[in-house]
Amino acid sequence: MEELTRIQAKTVDTDIVHAFMGKVNSEQAKNALAIADKLSDMILFYSKVRENGTEMMEAWDK
Repeated sequence: MEELTRIQAKTVDTDIVHAFMGKVNSEQAKNALAIADKLSDMILFYSKVRENGTEMMEAWDK
């Protein structure tokens, strides 16, 4: 159980945008990655709001 709940000292950045940010050189490419990051955040937020809204509309007496 300790192995499963242990917080790792070193974390791996799994964000694709951050991974690519160090590999692009032009300002235009960096701006495009920033826009892609914002869009992905908006999509995830909308998905979560829709999921929560659907759950809230269900009957509470399950």
